Amino acid sequence: MEKKPARHTRERIAACALALFNAHGAAAVTPVAIALEIGISPGNLHYHFHNKGELVGELLSRYEAEIAPLLEAASLSDDVEDLWQFAHRLFDTLARYRFLFRDLNALMADYPAIAPRLKRLIARKEDAARRALAGLSQSGQLVADEAARGMLAVNLSLIGTCWLAYDEARSGTAANAPARGASQMMLAAAPWLTSDAGARLARLSRDALARPGQRG
Repeated sequence: MEKKPARHTRERIAACALALFNAHGAAAVTPVAIALEIGISPGNLHYHFHNKGELVGELLSRYEAEIAPLLEAASLSDDVEDLWQFAHRLFDTLARYRFLFRDLNALMADYPAIAPRLKRLIARKEDAARRALAGLSQSGQLVADEAARGMLAVNLSLIGTCWLAYDEARSGTAANAPARGASQMMLAAAPWLTSDAGARLARLSRDALARPGQRG
């Protein structure tokens, strides 16, 4: 049998861990269970990841890499449709790594090494939301002063971090979860939008929610 390259094995371990963590939560999945799932020895897994904390940290790094360009794009946005696209892509990405935010405080307590990174990530989401709202204000699509935009940015970051866990508990399904999350996020901004921007947002949300078969 041809021996698989070490890099391939590492990728298989990470992909399997992500799937199992998303399905059951990181706390409920052991390294042995991951090794058995992909048909390698626990020792082989230990060669690539010395403990589960290293695996969680690796998956967080991948999430950070995927979300960084989204946050940068959002911070430069000045149109409600751009912000909608950001929100939808944010939830698409969040859905792929949903175990990270299913029980955020417990994860940080179990793996304290990643706690500062998660806190910085939340702060970056708030900053991106604040900048995006400032862009909408400057383009005349949002009417809110700096203080109101700051509070709204916190709400958008909260929804963009915790919504999927709440939605999963409430609805029990991942179908169309990113569209529901994006709609919920943008609904928080709706009272401050101008009538034209609000109408465009309502259309985008209605069209996204009407599409069947999407999964987070």
